[in-house]
This record gives sequence, structure tokens and C-alpha cells, in this order.
Amino acid sequence: MQDGPPDLTHGWCELDLSTPQIQGGWYLAGLPPHIQNMSTNDYMSEIPSEWADTHTPGMRLATGRFRDGGWSGQGPALFAIGPWNQGNPPLSGAAIQNVPLILYSSTYSYDSENHTMNNHHHSDEWSGTAWITAGDKSAVIFVGTKGFGDCWYGNPEGPCLECENRGWWSDEFRGQFLFYDTSELAEVAAGIRQPWEPQPYATMDIDRYLFNITSNQQKHHVNACCFDRISGVLYVFEYLADGDKPLIHVWKVISDSDSPPKRNKKGGVRR
Repeated sequence: MQDGPPDLTHGWCELDLSTPQIQGGWYLAGLPPHIQNMSTNDYMSEIPSEWADTHTPGMRLATGRFRDGGWSGQGPALFAIGPWNQGNPPLSGAAIQNVPLILYSSTYSYDSENHTMNNHHHSDEWSGTAWITAGDKSAVIFVGTKGFGDCWYGNPEGPCLECENRGWWSDEFRGQFLFYDTSELAEVAAGIRQPWEPQPYATMDIDRYLFNITSNQQKHHVNACCFDRISGVLYVFEYLADGDKPLIHVWKVISDSDSPPKRNKKGGVRR
């Protein structure tokens, strides 16, 4: 729940886990406690250096969290950070400077204005993010499970306040990618747009590629993801798809110029 003063949500360690030399923790500065605790401490991604140098100088990491029910914001949240700017490492308990890139209205604070992601359901789960690039193109994606149809608080049978398996539910859930335009996030960083203004420009349903879909109301289709920028490969974890272990799906991300040529009806090649 994390209701209260800011918790220490971020830190770092060495890559050699036999001697991790853990440093931290820290929290994101300038945010109300409920936003800081609910919206910042789950997924993380590298920001490409060219974009960061122009729009968030010194901040090369994107971090955020989505919590069902809209407490973290009614859509995924994303902030640019660079803890090393405040020490190597910053002092334990430090407030880390940040730039909000995506942040919708929280149902926790009951603001007079209500800004949501398009087609948001309180039952959604956005559990991973990656800043993908291919050639001169880029997008921020969120990986998760999207609710469709009616949405309610209760159990799979319907609304209720005193029942088992209580939480946010929808008629149907699908594994999905959300795609955000990085030029819109640049406008947020510059103060031209508000953090609640960017919306996904595309979605991709991925259930047809998954192995552990057992019902329309199954939650947790996919979880974490990461992007290998050198190889152009996106890795996505599918929840408990191999018994008590996840499966890792691999997508190759290519630009239009890298795609194989298509042949027309006369046998000619076109792109």
C-alpha cells in the first residue's frame, strides 16, 4: 500500500552479485508521498544518450510504476532520473531530482481534474517498460495486461466488498504492448505539454504468442521486459509459462529500411 511519507525506493549495486556493494536507498524529489510511493518504484529502462543529452541532460534512466485502482495514476507513470548527478553514490536517504515524462491523475488524491490514459481500466497491469530504437526511429513501450469490457471492484463473479480474491477485474484481459511517441515526451520534458497529455499512438495484442493463457479473465499475462539496444532485441517475460518458471519471448526490432523486401504479383521487388 505504501501510504505515508516517501519510502526509499531506489538504489544501485555492482554487476558482480557476489560482492554487490549496495548503495542507497533514495527517493524521487518533489512528489507528494502517495505519488512518490505508488508511481516510481517498479520498472526501469535506459534512455538513449542522444535523446537524454538533448531533453533530460544527465538523466539516462526512465523509472516508474503502475498500481491497479489508479492510485499511481490512471495509466503508466514514467520519470527520467540520474542519481549519479548527486554523488557517486548519493547519500543514503537523498531526494533524487527527476523530470516527469508521463503521469496521469491519481484516484488516491481525488483531484478536481481527472486525466487518464485512453481506454484505461483500473484492472490494468503495466509491469515493464523499454525505450526501443531502430535506425532513426524510437518509441517507449509498456508491457502488461490490459482489461476490456466492464471493469469493477470485487471478484471475477462481479462487484463485492467482502469476498475472496477481491480486487479490480474486467470482463476480459489481454497481453499487450503500448507505444508512446518519444517526441511527445520531449515536449513534456520541455514544459510544452503536461505529463498527462501523451497517449499511446498504437497498441499490440500479444496473446497469440503466449503459452499460458487459461481463461478470458486471467491476469498476469506478461511481466518484466528489457531491450538490447546493440542487437535490437526486446525480451519479455511470460508469467509462470513453464511450470513455476517464466518463459522469455524475444522480438527483433527493425526499422522499415531493415525489413526484407516484398515481391509484387509480377515478381518484382518493392520495399
